Amino acid sequence: MIATIAIRVGEAWAVAAGLQLVLWLVQQRTRNAGIVDVGWALAFTLVVVGFAPRAAPRRAATRISGSAGARARPLGSSCSSRPRPR
Repeated sequence: MIATIAIRVGEAWAVAAGLQLVLWLVQQRTRNAGIVDVGWALAFTLVVVGFAPRAAPRRAATRISGSAGARARPLGSSCSSRPRPR
């Protein structure tokens, strides 16, 4: 059981790290680090939506995923709608 949890944590870390790598490359090109803030908010949602179905029955996984999306979406959208520096 501990090994399974460790594998899931490693997979979640890999998903978040992969997304952050892509966003870092975008930041390098655009010189705007605001995209990384959006990525942190949305990486959490990706991890929850990706792993909830494995950990819980379908009905519970749907509630968990919906709750995570509802909590992360406002942060992601507020970060992405901030004024851009000139």
